[in-house]
Amino acid sequence: MPWWLFSDYDGTLRNGADGEVDVRDLRFVQEFIAQNQIFVIASGRPYEQMFYEMKKLKIQPSFYLTNAGAIIRDQHGKILYQCVLPSSDRDVIIDYLASQELQSLIYATPFEEFYLFTDHPSYYKDGQLKRKITNYSFADLKSFDLVCFKIQEVREKLDQIALDVQRIAPNLTIIRNYDSDILEIHPPNSSKRQAIQVLQKMFAIADDQVIVVGDDHNDVGMMEYFEHSFVINQPYNKAIQPLATYKINHLFEIKNFLKK
Repeated sequence: MPWWLFSDYDGTLRNGADGEVDVRDLRFVQEFIAQNQIFVIASGRPYEQMFYEMKKLKIQPSFYLTNAGAIIRDQHGKILYQCVLPSSDRDVIIDYLASQELQSLIYATPFEEFYLFTDHPSYYKDGQLKRKITNYSFADLKSFDLVCFKIQEVREKLDQIALDVQRIAPNLTIIRNYDSDILEIHPPNSSKRQAIQVLQKMFAIADDQVIVVGDDHNDVGMMEYFEHSFVINQPYNKAIQPLATYKINHLFEIKNFLKK
């Protein structure tokens, strides 16, 4: 039976000294796939970004697990599973966000991720926006299937927003990663672990075939659940390192486990 390797991207596969992918990690993934093992990229980013990144690296994952587990696509981009915000919770959150004076707001559908608006300088590169801004209003969003919101603000305001969201929509999932000043709002039970378990049911994958590796809060669920779990040693994630079975500095070190 093949191994199924579920790897986070930022801070895990993309973990080189220059902020890019270390050539040793790239070679490991390419060789893993060449040996007819199953490689799945599992990221908080949307599919469009991850498809571009994988194409650039000449990696062809068997599946794309994106938006922190809300969407699963096969290697051709076909959606196999999606988890969207319940309409009642979606509308409550939209009304709440509309009442706040926010610097930036990103919304994601099962197909794309856009700014609703932004004036935050980190979202510009060489004077150009990193994502498109749409012409939609808050009211327009109530007609969309949404998989998440991403809010960038000062940390004190994000703390208050997190408390407010927990109060008005307690079933929703809130994610705040160590290496980001963005607060994410996701559907109930939307997580990388949940998405992996969906694939397990689809393809009869045993728990002991699964290897998971990550570095941040949105990886905790899968690291806690699966025995073959790895955490990338990063300066910012000391608190979650004990939750994984193994601690490594680079993804390619998993090959030492595979030799056992």
